[in-house]
Amino acid sequence: MATTIDAGGRREDISDAYWRKRDRRRRRRFAGALAFAFAWMIFSIWLSMPWLSDLGELSHPIIALFVLTFIAYVPGFMNAFLLMSLVLRPDARRATPASWPSVTLLVAAYNEEELIADTIRSLSELDYQGPLEIIVLDDGSSDATTAQVEAMSHLFDAQPLRRLIPVRREVNSGKAGVLNYGLEMASHDLVVTIDADTLLDRRSLTSMIERLEASPPGTMAIAGTVFVGNTFASWVTKMQQ
Repeated sequence: MATTIDAGGRREDISDAYWRKRDRRRRRRFAGALAFAFAWMIFSIWLSMPWLSDLGELSHPIIALFVLTFIAYVPGFMNAFLLMSLVLRPDARRATPASWPSVTLLVAAYNEEELIADTIRSLSELDYQGPLEIIVLDDGSSDATTAQVEAMSHLFDAQPLRRLIPVRREVNSGKAGVLNYGLEMASHDLVVTIDADTLLDRRSLTSMIERLEASPPGTMAIAGTVFVGNTFASWVTKMQQ
């Protein structure tokens, strides 16, 4: 069985053997990153032996080992694995579909009247070429979240392939509950979910569909990258970033 995709402007027929080979390469990259991380941790242990000995004399050998394990060895292993994984990671494969599929975008909102307008504006500026259904799910907000959404509807007047659908629930059911409600309303098979304070890059949805199109047969979900917009606003946002 072959999958036809558009890679770099060329049409290719890619067989199942290709995906098996790609999976083997992925396993080798994982093993390489893991081996590098273990090697780095062993080097770190060797390098820290004098410090470990001095700290053990000042406190207790077990305490010294515990402290160095969690402030040096484990973080060093994780960082080494992450670094080598990024180095060995291949370029993301993308494919332009023959026709852009219909997508439903669910926006979970609760008391977001101050931010929801910016979110809706970013959705109106997406460069996605396929039909897009945007369902804003107001989960029992006590403010004017829904009114703000309705006030932004004019942004879609000249976009016949896009529909903005504000939905208000009277009782708050939590994020999971309101998203499940939205899934029942979705008209399309492909569904993207975001929070009401999320701003999407113009090409984000297009990039996700291109990645999905180029993914192995049977791929059920993909994810994008989220950055914190107010990184330096507080210690909490710094930790999130």
